[in-house]
Amino acid sequence: MPYFSSIFDPEITDYYCWTIPKDDHLILGAALKPKDQTTERFAMLKEKLRDWGFRFGKTTWREGTFLLRPESARQVSTGAPGVVLLGEAAGWISPSSAEGLSYAFRSAQNLAEVLHAGLQNVERRYHRATLPLRRNILLKGLKSRVVFNASLRRLVMTLGVRSMDVYRPQESAHLAAARQEP
Repeated sequence: MPYFSSIFDPEITDYYCWTIPKDDHLILGAALKPKDQTTERFAMLKEKLRDWGFRFGKTTWREGTFLLRPESARQVSTGAPGVVLLGEAAGWISPSSAEGLSYAFRSAQNLAEVLHAGLQNVERRYHRATLPLRRNILLKGLKSRVVFNASLRRLVMTLGVRSMDVYRPQESAHLAAARQEP
């Protein structure tokens, strides 16, 4: 499968799982709640993917980390008197995708621009400079309410909004074509 995929399965997680092809490996991940049968849920994900035709070889690397995702823009903190926070330390993580790298760069750029003008009122000026990022977190929070709501997601998928055809890996080209015929 040459594409990144998102897997929404409430039996596994309230968030999402993903596959990312990279070189000759497949990165398989899931946002799972700590101490909530994480090993069993990850095994369930692999089994469901096997049912779809995925074949897994030897695990070459395994890691886990805590993922804190803001549920609202108010959960992002730019700091306090004498302290400024950027990147994940501030909570700059997309509520819809859990992506944080671009927020880290953008908040660092905001802070650099503010610091270039001097240290006086740096916390207040940095907070003001990050207003577009907070608005973006707000919009991503609204998006996540659609993405992670099974009924709304089903409606969007049924309508075919920004969709593409996907085939099962074990299907041959003629079976996939036959499935497409009316």
